[in-house]
Amino acid sequence: MTGRRKRWLIAALAAMLCACSPAPPVAGPTATESTSGAVPSDELVGRGMVLQKRGGAPLLCLGPFAASLPPQCGGPVLRNWDWSEAGHFASAGGVMWGSYEVTGMLANGEFIQTRRPVPSTDASPPEARPVTGPPGNGKEMQLLLLQRELTSLRGQPILMSGAENGYLVIDVVYDDGSLQRELDSKYGPRIILIRSALKPIRSSPAS
Repeated sequence: MTGRRKRWLIAALAAMLCACSPAPPVAGPTATESTSGAVPSDELVGRGMVLQKRGGAPLLCLGPFAASLPPQCGGPVLRNWDWSEAGHFASAGGVMWGSYEVTGMLANGEFIQTRRPVPSTDASPPEARPVTGPPGNGKEMQLLLLQRELTSLRGQPILMSGAENGYLVIDVVYDDGSLQRELDSKYGPRIILIRSALKPIRSSPAS
């Protein structure tokens, strides 16, 4: 990963797990647990940090987060979240947080959880990984200029971006493929690479 990638320092897993509190066991199905084998066509899965400040709504942080205690991050409001279903989580300074694989649906900029979360031992964002495969067609200066130009996409915030392996790599909350096609049409193929933090449930978040 190049030094040009826009990212905050990732908090160490040890810091995230300090003061861990096991949640009480929950028996039986809940409102966030799927009770049928059917998978909604718009159900998505992603891995990230869930963070909730005292008096505030829980947030699903799918991008980088600040290496502080408690950590700081931003993301979509997470509906149907219940810390009693979360397993282990950390708390400090009136903030609760933990790393989870979360399944649900996007609606009006919020993420509505539909299944119980799965605790994750990986505290880093799933998209914080190098770009592999054949290089893109972009030149470094061209990509850096595009990075300055593109600060949001369709009103969707950019989680992080940077020039790497011939691409301007842009991580977003979700793209169904239409955003990638739109940018390919506008800027040319193999110039911009969109990576979606949320993926259809049949795909792995780390794929």
